Order: sequence, then structure tokens, then C-alpha cells
Amino acid sequence: SWSVPTGSASGTSFATPGATPVTPLAPHVARFAVKYRGLEAGTSEVSLELVPSTAPGGLPRYGFTNRSTPRGLAALFLPGTVTQRTSFQIGATGLQPLAYSLDDGGKSTARDVRLAFDHERHRITGVAENRAVDLPLVAGTQDALTLGLQVRWLLEQGTAPGRLVMVEKDKAKEYDYAFAGTERLSTAVGMLETVVWSSRRPGSRRVTRTWYAPSLGHLAVKVEQKDGEQVLMTLTLLSWQAR
Repeated sequence: SWSVPTGSASGTSFATPGATPVTPLAPHVARFAVKYRGLEAGTSEVSLELVPSTAPGGLPRYGFTNRSTPRGLAALFLPGTVTQRTSFQIGATGLQPLAYSLDDGGKSTARDVRLAFDHERHRITGVAENRAVDLPLVAGTQDALTLGLQVRWLLEQGTAPGRLVMVEKDKAKEYDYAFAGTERLSTAVGMLETVVWSSRRPGSRRVTRTWYAPSLGHLAVKVEQKDGEQVLMTLTLLSWQAR
């Protein structure tokens, strides 16, 4: 069973009169080295910031950006830095995406994505790879960036992720999470105690294992994706700094 972790780095809770306090995420910047099938593929930099204005009801609102810069062979297949952005608010049950975008760095929009999450109309609309998107917005649905942040937020509450839903491009996908143990991990920022969680889509051979550091607000400090026994992709932490 999953127990409440220690070492939270979230900070002060947000609350409105008569409402349950909402635990925020800690703003930070982190860089990762990326490998694909054992070869250097580039770097990824993520930045989480708290937006000064808050959503109606006093919910904390954030902006999160992921910039992936290809290197080596990966640069032959990608036109430039891939930039993903999301804005979201945090409610009593976690993250609520508001807008998501992906720009592959090229002049063409053939791989770009723009999605808007309307929580009043319960619809997800936009364009993905030049195709119109119009999907129902089910409570708890995440985008391609907030999925990982939702896992971190749940772990900060001492809650097991279980099954989560993510919209990728124009499809909703389910992921099942399972606790895979603990590990003392040597990283670029020092030795860290981590909790390890695996995730996979139902029926899929691909499994992603993620090492989360409770002392860094459950930051993912290592990620490994495998297809059967073959390692497809790894991310390892290069640097981390609180904002």
C-alpha cells in the first residue's frame, strides 16, 4: 500500500473562506539529458511558474513550459526546438488544464497542437496536426504536460495516482500507475531518496518507470521507457533550481 511521503517542498496552501485548502506546486526550473535507444538525443528544460492572477474562486494558476532541443541524430528528424506550453489551475482534486500547445520548431503546422479546455461547457476544442479537435472534457482529464504534474501533485498529498486520463492530440488515453518501490539515486544534484512508479496504457507492452524525489516536491529526476526489455528513452536530471 502507498503511505504518505515526507519531505514535501510544496510551500503554503491556498484557501478561500469556507473552502478546503489547495496544496500548490513549487515553481522551479529543471534540465534533463535525453537518450533515445541508448544514443544522445538532446536536452529538455522545464519551467513551472505561478501566475500572479488567480482563477475565479481563488484557485492558484500556473504556467508550465517544456523546451526539448534535439542533438545528434535526433536533429535530423526534428526541425528545431520542440516547445510545449500549458496553463492550468489547481482545485481540490488536482490540476485542471486550461490551454495546451505544441510547436515542433518548424515553419509547417503539420505537427503542431493547440487545445483549449472549457470546464464550464465540458469540451476540449482546438487543432491537432491540422485536424479539428472537439472532445468531451471528463473531470480529471489532463494534457500531455499536466499528466506528469498531476502525478506529482497526488504524491504530495500521499495519494496513489491509480488510473489517469490524458488527451494527446485528438485522442483520450488512459494510463495505469503502480508503485514500484523506493531507491536511493545518485543524481547531478546529489544523492536523493526516490519513490518509483510505473505507468502503462491498458494492454500495452510499453512501460514507463519514473523516479520521484519527495525532497524536491516529487520532481521526476529520472524517467525510463521500455518496450518489453528494450529501453526506448531515458531522461536524467542535469540541474534543478527553485524559482
